[in-house]
Amino acid sequence: MAVVNVVVIHGIGDLRTTGQSYSQPLQDKIRQYLGMADPDALAFHEVNWSDIGDAEENDLIRNKYVLPDAIFPGAGSIWPPNHALGEVLDSVLNASEQARRFLLTGVGDVLIYLSTKGGNAIRQRMIDVILTLRDTLRAQDPTRSTHYVSIVAHSLGSVVAYDTCALFANELRDRVQGLGLSHFFTMGSPLALFTLLQYGGEATHYANRGVYLDRPDRSGEWLNFYDQQDPIAFPLKHVYPPLPGVAGREYTIQDIRVQTGTFHAHTNYFKNDRIASEIAKRLRLDYQKDRTGRT
Repeated sequence: MAVVNVVVIHGIGDLRTTGQSYSQPLQDKIRQYLGMADPDALAFHEVNWSDIGDAEENDLIRNKYVLPDAIFPGAGSIWPPNHALGEVLDSVLNASEQARRFLLTGVGDVLIYLSTKGGNAIRQRMIDVILTLRDTLRAQDPTRSTHYVSIVAHSLGSVVAYDTCALFANELRDRVQGLGLSHFFTMGSPLALFTLLQYGGEATHYANRGVYLDRPDRSGEWLNFYDQQDPIAFPLKHVYPPLPGVAGREYTIQDIRVQTGTFHAHTNYFKNDRIASEIAKRLRLDYQKDRTGRT
């Protein structure tokens, strides 16, 4: 039986959950749009790296008290009035504390990933999921020369996925034999920022590494979903241009604008119907190909 396999990886600390699947809303919507009679024809494999760096971030908040308490302005702080009003609003809305908390648990995750130890540990989580899936698929059907998987990556997870794909396309190529990448779906991706890492030649050609789509019929696609109100998300079409004549890199990224919510734009991609519908279209075609033996 043909099974469409999808690896999902989350982004920065906002999506940390306990005892539940962070991508379940998107999984449910994709299944709804697929309309397959057999629910086992689609399998999701989540990567969870949320615990990496979590202890260090929580230590700053809970034990080292780096978030200052909100204090209402005293009598000596009523002038100028606009300053006092700003202090009151900040105390009521808790805006400055939430901003600092985001820096610690959001930007903090980025800093941890950019460290050698943190980056290796986070990428290893994704590598382990992919290699385990590869071994399982080969054991289930050793007659098939290539099994295919698609990747759904959110936020910083898109950077992790991109870097991991680069490893599988280069240094770790031998370890992933027998598993091909069908589609690459990014949501709320800051990948454009990470091309700045090549400044000074330290990561030359960063935009030329990474995502090679392996379907021989060139049907693989990279869809990049972004919300205009999400300051972390960037269009990527012109950042990672196609490489004509290079197998697996001749595609053009499709930037798709979606509306995920004005005030929670970055965290609501997993709940978006348009994203689920577009992904389902591609996975349905993959299912039909794999079921009939066409690639």
